[in-house]
Amino acid sequence: MSIMGCRLLRLDGANVLHGLGVARGILPACHGLFSWSKKLVSEKKLASPKNLRGNTSQTYCVWTDITEQRSQTMAPRARLCLGEGARCSVLLKYLRPSKTVADAIVNPVAGQRLDDLIAVRRQETTRRGKTFVSIIYRSDTIPGVLSSAERWATVLEAGTGEMWGGEPEATATTAAGAPVTPTEQNEPIADFVFHAQNRAEDIALVRAMGFEVDDDNEPAPENVPAPDAPPVERGALREGQDWGWDGFDQRASLGGAMYNGPSFADGWSPKRKTFLEIFLHLFPLEFFTDVIIEATSNALFAADSARTSLGEMLRYLGMWMLMSCYMKSPDYFWQSAARMAAGDGVEDEENDIPSFTFNRYMSRRRFAAITSALRFTFSAPPAFRDKFWEVREMIAAWNLHMAKIFVAAWVICLDESMSIWHNRWTCPGWVFCPRKPHPFGNKYHTACCGLSGILFSMELVEGKDHPPQIQERWSELGRTTGLLMRMLSTYFTMGRYVVLDSGFCVLQALIELKMVGLFACSVIKK
Repeated sequence: MSIMGCRLLRLDGANVLHGLGVARGILPACHGLFSWSKKLVSEKKLASPKNLRGNTSQTYCVWTDITEQRSQTMAPRARLCLGEGARCSVLLKYLRPSKTVADAIVNPVAGQRLDDLIAVRRQETTRRGKTFVSIIYRSDTIPGVLSSAERWATVLEAGTGEMWGGEPEATATTAAGAPVTPTEQNEPIADFVFHAQNRAEDIALVRAMGFEVDDDNEPAPENVPAPDAPPVERGALREGQDWGWDGFDQRASLGGAMYNGPSFADGWSPKRKTFLEIFLHLFPLEFFTDVIIEATSNALFAADSARTSLGEMLRYLGMWMLMSCYMKSPDYFWQSAARMAAGDGVEDEENDIPSFTFNRYMSRRRFAAITSALRFTFSAPPAFRDKFWEVREMIAAWNLHMAKIFVAAWVICLDESMSIWHNRWTCPGWVFCPRKPHPFGNKYHTACCGLSGILFSMELVEGKDHPPQIQERWSELGRTTGLLMRMLSTYFTMGRYVVLDSGFCVLQALIELKMVGLFACSVIKK
């Protein structure tokens, strides 16, 4: 559910949409979200977000009186002039050097600014062939010299020195051909990386550049014996256990009684349900309302914008899902009414005219405001560096919700899924997985029902970005074994068959799963 850009999770062999458990019907679901919220607005079914908690059966749509809220916002202030000694505010992501900022601010939140920047001088900078005007600062929060492009500086207090304007007098120009110090913002990614394939030489080159690589051609670390490791003894098995198969299918001997299908809690069934109804049932609506909407509303209000509502946020999600079906920039979906009329409501790919517009559901400015203010937790950042602290609670809430409402069939499939993202520097946990159709982005370990294809458990692969201060449950059993135990913990003693991707084929993991009543099978890698 994490919305950073536009991400679509792809589960090999299951085609399950990330966070929904719905394999198809994106467009009907989006249309349902838009129509539903619009219908409730027209009927003036108004409610408070707090009143909805625990009473979502009455109405799902909360409509905020934006006009009334805007009247309560502050009047715009006169713009202060930038000059020597001025106190400025800049978003952390625009401050340089980025490594210095990252070392000082361990876990920055979205939209966090530094407000104690004192402007020292103004200069012209050329970096990677581009020339721009930058401001040099000093700060009590972050020692040393900081800088940003002038356009990112917001003046909070006017300075007592010279007011700047026009061309900068002092210039510190870096030659276009001079080497640039690599940071998490300016280091380019070589083009060949995006054309790398599942070949040993390509993998070696990408790994040499410092990228996280998941190479399926290598055995799992747990399967590589240590040089001084003793031979495996039968003592590793419990009493009465033996290797091999006794030739009997216990499920078949029971007349198929154990070949149970998938089921939902409280007798719910997706049969004869619309895509919208399925979406809302599988969606963790309580967490979405109580945490994401409330936290986002607070951030919007702090930025002098109107608070959001459940109906508006559902439209917001529907827009992202619909945009994920097109290889277009967001501006493509906010075409003017005149252009739409010229196209007669028919999509014109040659002239880049869509058959619909988002203007009828939400303005482009409002969409950008929600994206900027989007929050996923109320929790404070930890004292140690954790690049995933804002989304941990959300992923856990989704897994918990699926465990409450859904029970998978007798066969379960575990695999790896990619969430597409091409910018390494804006994606913690970014990995290159050469064997995947979409090899760049975040990788999730995912479990789904083998009969229905519904995804019910996921765990984000953090790789080198995983903080050592966080010890996952069952981590003492090893990385792969602990992972499988966490993802399948709700199915212990239920006798499910578990079909594993070859990357999960670790002997200890299969033994541990059998000890808790799960029977796993996998292809053995060389």
